[in-house]
Amino acid sequence: MSLKFTKKDLKNNAGSSVFGRGIRYFENDAVGKIKTVADKYIAKVHGRNVYTVQYSPGENRFSCNCPYGGFCKHLVAFGLKLLEEKDNLGTVKNFDEWYASINNEVKLRFLERLVSEDVGLKENLDKFNKRASQDDKVETKDVAEAVFHMLKNLSWEDVLDNQDHYDYYVDEFDVMNDMIENALDDHYSEIDEMARNGRIEEAFDYILGLYLGLRNSVETEIAEYMDDLESYSGESLDKFSETLKLQNDASKTKILNRFIAFCNENHIHNFHSFESFLMVYITEKHVDLLKEFLLEYREEYPVNKILMMIAEMNGDVGLMEKTLRDNSQASLYIPYLKILKANGEIDKIKQTLLRLSKKDDICQFEQFITPELGDETYKNFLLQLITKCFKTRYYKIYKGLVDENQKNAFIAGIEKKLSYRNERFALPLLVEEKLYEPVVAYIRERVRGEFGFDSYEAFLDEISKKMPGEVWDIYFKKVNHLFSLRKRNDYTTMAYYLKKMKTINKEKTEQLIFTYYNHKPVLRALKDEFVKAGIV
Repeated sequence: MSLKFTKKDLKNNAGSSVFGRGIRYFENDAVGKIKTVADKYIAKVHGRNVYTVQYSPGENRFSCNCPYGGFCKHLVAFGLKLLEEKDNLGTVKNFDEWYASINNEVKLRFLERLVSEDVGLKENLDKFNKRASQDDKVETKDVAEAVFHMLKNLSWEDVLDNQDHYDYYVDEFDVMNDMIENALDDHYSEIDEMARNGRIEEAFDYILGLYLGLRNSVETEIAEYMDDLESYSGESLDKFSETLKLQNDASKTKILNRFIAFCNENHIHNFHSFESFLMVYITEKHVDLLKEFLLEYREEYPVNKILMMIAEMNGDVGLMEKTLRDNSQASLYIPYLKILKANGEIDKIKQTLLRLSKKDDICQFEQFITPELGDETYKNFLLQLITKCFKTRYYKIYKGLVDENQKNAFIAGIEKKLSYRNERFALPLLVEEKLYEPVVAYIRERVRGEFGFDSYEAFLDEISKKMPGEVWDIYFKKVNHLFSLRKRNDYTTMAYYLKKMKTINKEKTEQLIFTYYNHKPVLRALKDEFVKAGIV
């Protein structure tokens, strides 16, 4: 019976990332001898643990006894080994026919072999018995030490050696990321298995060990190239948090107390990786314990975010003000400003906005910038919204509040200082005021730019109604530049702009198209794109 899969099937089933890890296992000879048992091929794959893999050609089905839960790296390595040795594999039979043909003594030996080695049933039974006796209780410090030593053995040279194998990676840092995840795969799987089996407290102790090991790895070579190693514990924490939500209050309280003790024992002050975990405790039963703990760590953004959520839930303005004291992270102020607005406390809103008025994220506070703030304050905030949020509607409001001289002075200042840094708000305002000449001059200077020219199209469409010749000339310079680059993608863009030019001056544009189309030597790609665009 022949194999019913290809290398491409393995990659599609596993995904690029897992497939890459499986290749490494295969190339490192991690797959043991392939045995033929009844209707299956069976082998062992050696990594941090030893797992049993099997493939049934009749059902075209793979299986592995690792806890991954999907098409894992072990199966990829096994599949590649099967493809490599396909001409020398033993013959498998239809299982039902084979099993019906053997006597009871052979059946018994077959079943004993299944339990003892071939499909890993004995291994799973041993694990179950060991867990039942609590002999394998997780020790956080042991996990941390194992993770630290594993990462310490990874090096930049390993990354460069592995780079040649993966043409779908963007750069060495992607490979480094993949190597770290590959190194931690078995730890992730262990945590998932514990959580699925109801061993919630042990799973959490394992996560804390994983986090601590990553945190302690800041002195390793790999940490010099990768920022925030602790974030690699985040995926496990997110999954664990979903499971934790389903636990009873007593179990949740026990785990939160364990976390608080862990933070105190290990001087943990960075809570970014634990945000999803802490969110679970924003409940009536646990909020007081959580609040008391977090108030000691108000320098951390995730901590402040959760404290503000607690305060909003309880309408606790005092907690909000305490949390926001000496804090300039704009997004945290939204719930506080909502309460002030609901209570009509305009003076407090004004004071808070003035405190944050120099920040670029002033746009987050649009709903609180209202005429009630007072004429001058409102006008000053409108100017910030004009220049930082790039919305013309704020300029229209501003025009209605100032006299002609003030408006002209504001526009003159923009016209004089028109640059790449302010074009996002300056160009729309100048077009709004029908001051087309400076806009045309500015865009003409940027015709040769590889990126961003398309952002000027709406302005050119508007200006072409009053200055068709000048706009046609700008597009002419652009298409000429694209033509000189000799790239097919640029020919596509040329055709697009030439269509626009025909709406401005049909006769002149058709003559230009004829010139390009009959250029010597013949540019086949350009002709194809012109025909496809329907301009010839």
